[in-house]
Amino acid sequence: LVMGVVIVDAALKHLVIVAPGGEEVPFTDIRGSAKISKSRLAFSGVHVKSTGWAVAGASGTLFARAPLGLDVTTAWSLGAANQVAGIVRAAGNLDRLLADAQIATPGAGRAKIELTDIGPDLAFRGDLDIATLDLVQWIAEPPFGPLAGRFTVEGDRAHYRASGNVSGPGLPEAGVPVTARASYADQLLTFESIELEPGPGSRIAARGTMRLAGAPAYDVTADWTGFRWPLTGPALIVSSRGSLVAKGWTEFDWRVNGAFEPPGAPSFTGDAAGRFTTDAIEVRESAWQAAGGRITLAGSLGRDGSGRPTPPHRGPATGLAGARPTSPRVWTDERPSGAKRIVA
Repeated sequence: LVMGVVIVDAALKHLVIVAPGGEEVPFTDIRGSAKISKSRLAFSGVHVKSTGWAVAGASGTLFARAPLGLDVTTAWSLGAANQVAGIVRAAGNLDRLLADAQIATPGAGRAKIELTDIGPDLAFRGDLDIATLDLVQWIAEPPFGPLAGRFTVEGDRAHYRASGNVSGPGLPEAGVPVTARASYADQLLTFESIELEPGPGSRIAARGTMRLAGAPAYDVTADWTGFRWPLTGPALIVSSRGSLVAKGWTEFDWRVNGAFEPPGAPSFTGDAAGRFTTDAIEVRESAWQAAGGRITLAGSLGRDGSGRPTPPHRGPATGLAGARPTSPRVWTDERPSGAKRIVA
């Protein structure tokens, strides 16, 4: 006699599973249907949420063998506000599981991942292909993109590593090599290191955090050597060394310092700080040394509704609205060797 159990539209508000190592994994808002037999559990329409992730509309089969086997297709999302989402099919068992994930948000892509030792000792390795990622969802009028890329990824439940190449409009034709290490805990993503090579002799090293719970926010520090802007075409500015600190999200506080060499103009060193908003780029304070003198400026550069810079109101001998020159001298000649001194 073969018996089975059919469960239709079951719902469970809260469930806690205790792993063999004592770790508690909470699940909420569980619902779905299932058919249970001696050798398998077939399910459909399953929804479940846990800390930092959720699945919806899951269907598939669990097979009663050692180790437990499964073949599942489901929509999935990561982050409290579904910052990353898509559809995945996973097949295998708790020792080795192959996942093929289609990514829909925040960009289009595909990840093919092998997961081993499903549980406290989880590890993964695979490839991530980004077909298109548009930065306009975070930055008005981004200088790059839409971006594409291919990465090799690996890690465990809390630590991640990736290496590959990113390309797109505004980047060098060969793309930009990228390597990164990160960790995750309590919905805080920590970037232990991000290294980019925008061109020969150019290197950018960044580190920081991104909060995923509630309102997203980042806190990032970057250092560079041999940097030029823009990355393609004639350079408007070259910097032998420097650093940037940025804190916020679509609007953020910033601080920059370094040594800069504009083509055909005097080189200068110093630092500045301000805030980037949807309406303006604010310079709250700055101090620069050039051609033997010192200049301090403050003000703002307005932005129109499309995000493009608008002509600024001019303060005395500056170009920033409300800027205040405090140096006794301002230089206007384009060549360092023939700088003309205008005494304020």
